[in-house]
Amino acid sequence: MSNITLYTLPDFQGEQISLSPHEVMRVYTTEGWTYQSAQLNGNKLMFGTWYEIFSPIDYEEYFSSEDISNFADALHMRSYAESVDVINLNANDVIVNLDVHQDLRGFRSFVTCEPSLPGVLSRCYENYTTDRTLCTIAILNSEKTTAEVTVWTKTNSQHFVAEDQLTYGIVASVIIHYSSEDNNISVVSTEKDQLNIAIEKMDENHFIIHTTLAPLLSHCLLHSIEDYRGDNAVLTSAQLFKMKGVEGHLKYKSMEIVTTFNCKTAWLWTDYPKGGDGYDFNQYRSYAAVSSLSSLFAVFDNDSSPDASCIYREEVIPVFVRLNNVDSASDWKDFVFESSFTTALFTVKPAVEYTSFCSENPAALQESLLCVIGEFETDYNECVLRYGTLSADGSTAIWNGETTLLINSASRDKLLLSLGPDAPADWSITSITKGEGVWYVDLTGSGVAA
Repeated sequence: MSNITLYTLPDFQGEQISLSPHEVMRVYTTEGWTYQSAQLNGNKLMFGTWYEIFSPIDYEEYFSSEDISNFADALHMRSYAESVDVINLNANDVIVNLDVHQDLRGFRSFVTCEPSLPGVLSRCYENYTTDRTLCTIAILNSEKTTAEVTVWTKTNSQHFVAEDQLTYGIVASVIIHYSSEDNNISVVSTEKDQLNIAIEKMDENHFIIHTTLAPLLSHCLLHSIEDYRGDNAVLTSAQLFKMKGVEGHLKYKSMEIVTTFNCKTAWLWTDYPKGGDGYDFNQYRSYAAVSSLSSLFAVFDNDSSPDASCIYREEVIPVFVRLNNVDSASDWKDFVFESSFTTALFTVKPAVEYTSFCSENPAALQESLLCVIGEFETDYNECVLRYGTLSADGSTAIWNGETTLLINSASRDKLLLSLGPDAPADWSITSITKGEGVWYVDLTGSGVAA
């Protein structure tokens, strides 16, 4: 082991100082350079730079086994450097690097760690630059064979539909052990379910720990082009979003649900005034998605209302109703209703009232949304059903009465519903069936009290 010689001027000129093995020296601050060149004397020099701005990174590392005549030449963005540290490494030290990867389209990630050197922080990135950048997680050798390192991971989207930021993070303790007998390392992480690890051996003195983030997550990605292409933005859980702009044009063209949760629902619907006064129900659209939609034009065509909303939440299950007009099954306009339910399932709090127009319109993409329930429990016990008929052209709703639908028990595995005592005599629930992440309710009746 030997020392590295640092010089106050470039080209090994000026005053000099010796840097002991594994000693860290700050050679630059915003006030200027204290040392500008180094003779390594058979050692390796680790060179770490923090920048004042994030463009496209705010930290980078550089290793050298040869003398450095001017530290400034190693800087990526010389004018934005905030601090530069150098560390003397022995020629036989084992460098263990780290990189980060995640599979979320439109997201970017970085990992910050504190290597097994006092006073040193290190950081690696993905999706800030064209290629992944590495950072040093540990320096090991035959005397120091084990390092326990804390790593802070962060994955966040570059675009949001609102100002709130969406970030997934993991704090993990990582233990790295080096075996001088076979010149290999082993790695154990406390977050092995969310931080997958693979080891790559570059040579006898250099290893890379490849980390893949698998955070528990739930959100929608809204894409500017169909088939999940173009720019995207994150619609976070329990965030209400207006799908159309002032001219009635869709802001995004496709929607991708990305979640590790078993149950999830994104409800897209066109808004109409309470009671539907002055509203043309031919413009109403509603779709409860439990999987991604490659084209939102399938839901909101040119004839749909210019006002449209979307909300997403995990652990929420849609309940669809299939209506049968008891007088004439083919005359669907003579039996429609509006379902109102007040719930916090779609929001963080407080509870909000939602209304859904229900019919058996054969042109609809799916059955009408009766209500939503929780995967494990439901925070309300009834829906208010205002029933009636549509005009011959399907534009105007005529409400003839109001009744209640009672939710006796509701969860992912069980749904018990009953009609309230004020329900029309010809109404009956003929079946309740479970689909893939959804429930279906078959209801027979008419739009007038019998």
